[in-house]
Amino acid sequence: MPIVYREGLPKARPPKKEKPVDGDDPKKPINWLIVGVAFLPLLLAVGIYLSILTPGKPAKEDMDRDVCLLRLQSIVELKEQFLSAGEVRRGATLSESLMEFLEEHKLTTCPAGGEIDPGAIGAAPSCSIHGEWSGIETD
Repeated sequence: MPIVYREGLPKARPPKKEKPVDGDDPKKPINWLIVGVAFLPLLLAVGIYLSILTPGKPAKEDMDRDVCLLRLQSIVELKEQFLSAGEVRRGATLSESLMEFLEEHKLTTCPAGGEIDPGAIGAAPSCSIHGEWSGIETD
């Protein structure tokens, strides 16, 4: 049965289509510039955090020097122990077993790339980069 409209009554209108809000339209491309700007503070924070964690060149050089001086000090103390135990005399060269011990514990290499010469018993050890052990404590 067909619909009959009476005069005076308004005709029914179809519902209005709502306009899509930004981001609702699946066909609209993403604005990558806005996304990039939104993540810029996060990237900046990560960059600052990483720059604090990784030491710069001066800090690495200071650490290498300190480690080298500690190795020189360890060699001096080891030679003094052998001397006080009466196992060797002053001026004697280091035995093969002692040299193997030093090499095994990496006491003959400088972290900055140099070589450490333990020297004779009673003589100061030296590094090819940082020089001779002078008894100065590290900072």
